[in-house]
Amino acid sequence: MKGPGKKEKKRPRNKEQEKNGFPDMDQVKDSEISWNKVWDDLLQNHFYREKVQICRTQEEVDRAVREGLPAVGQEKGDVRLKNCTYIWQPEDLSQVPDDLLLLAYCRHFGIPMRMIESRRLIIRELSMDDLPALLAIYREPGMTDYIDPLPEEVEEKEELSVYISKVYGLYNYGLWAVTDKETGTLIGRAGIESKLGFPEDMVELGYQIAPHLWGMGFGREAVRAVLKYVREELPSIHKVIARVRDGNTASVRILEEEGFQESYAGKSLSRQAERNREACQARLFELNL
Repeated sequence: MKGPGKKEKKRPRNKEQEKNGFPDMDQVKDSEISWNKVWDDLLQNHFYREKVQICRTQEEVDRAVREGLPAVGQEKGDVRLKNCTYIWQPEDLSQVPDDLLLLAYCRHFGIPMRMIESRRLIIRELSMDDLPALLAIYREPGMTDYIDPLPEEVEEKEELSVYISKVYGLYNYGLWAVTDKETGTLIGRAGIESKLGFPEDMVELGYQIAPHLWGMGFGREAVRAVLKYVREELPSIHKVIARVRDGNTASVRILEEEGFQESYAGKSLSRQAERNREACQARLFELNL
């Protein structure tokens, strides 16, 4: 890592990486947009407060749409507004919370929300600009030993676009980007997801870290940070599960350290979810919150 007043050293590429055409991570990093800087500017300058339009009538919403601005609709009584970025239904016409203004601004302009900050990591929503770095990580030797490979680039681009617009917009959580706090470089993914057949109070934990960073504790730090977020920010979630494919002993250790227990019968899962577990030959772990 780069320290104060020190020149950053490039990570060496091994022969296997070169043979498989794995791109230089420093080149990938240089091409990325620094979303961490964008987010810091947002929090420092608060200019999103001026851009988000607070609308109490459909006429005000329509004007915001014509001007290309995010609209937060305040619905009161029988008033129903269309085409709003978000709807705010307070008991009285009190001030819209600042975090909702920030969320509306980011959703409207496609800025990935920063979700979690830990000692070495910033965990944020994925953006389309992450695709080259994400594909590079998945091409590293060992990356898909215990997880499915990504689809072809064109298909993955379409799936990522849908995921960002639909999953984040609906749940305000999902599988997020794990980035190096110091450099902003994408180093993996981590987060929680609600799957088909799950009870409303249950989510699945998932994480992937770039193989060239294995053994440095980033996976453990990301998992711990995500679970802390669930406990503090998502009180309606009472159970977290994780599926680990046979042989992935490192992930098993991380889960057990965080209090997960192996469930052999899969009693907490629906039939569909249990079939999915068996199909990928995975061990099931559960954590009750």
